[in-house]
Amino acid sequence: MSHPSQLRRDFLRHSCLLAGAAALGPRVSGQTATEPHEAKLTVGGSTGQTVAADFIGLSYENMQLEDPAFFSPANRGLVEQFKNLSRRGVLRLGGNTSEFAWWKASNTDRPPDRNLALKDGSRPASYIFAITPETIRQLDGFLQATGWSCIYGLNLGYGTPEAAIPEARFVFETLGPRLQYFQIGNEVDRFINYRLREPTEWNPDRYFDEWLAIARAVQRALPRGQVRFA
Repeated sequence: MSHPSQLRRDFLRHSCLLAGAAALGPRVSGQTATEPHEAKLTVGGSTGQTVAADFIGLSYENMQLEDPAFFSPANRGLVEQFKNLSRRGVLRLGGNTSEFAWWKASNTDRPPDRNLALKDGSRPASYIFAITPETIRQLDGFLQATGWSCIYGLNLGYGTPEAAIPEARFVFETLGPRLQYFQIGNEVDRFINYRLREPTEWNPDRYFDEWLAIARAVQRALPRGQVRFA
């Protein structure tokens, strides 16, 4: 009588032989072979969709622009990190803090009066920060040093056409081809939480009207056909 271990070995051996015969095809199993099929290999044909060279990107809050020394060519460590990530990436500056920025065109400008406390209590009523021309000049040097381009966020929460035009004009003229798009506002569904709008008045139509007012004003103020919005 065979030992159980011997039976297992015989079973596995026969199973492997059958599997091998099936894999090798009809010639091994005794069946008639079918006629061979032709295969054609084409080199250099269509490759389908190509990933854009500037596909890689990073997103930062606008509030980072409060520090002119951060996105600066002098910040060599950050420049090298960006270059290591991509030679042609896209830096997006926006986020929820874009609604609390103000454009400080000169040292004598005073911050706007904004006395709205946030509903969620996460930030005080004085939660505003300045973006200056020096910051944008440093940003331009940073983009040149890294080879990256930029999507720049404009304020919609407190934004008006009159307030957006001087900032947009300076950014457009300073960054030049390194500016891809302007973004107007961010996560507008949170405007009620931030007490930027009243619940009874905030709806898609109101949002679209306000967005268009700023976009059209910026388009009229800058060279025709050269301003794009994300």
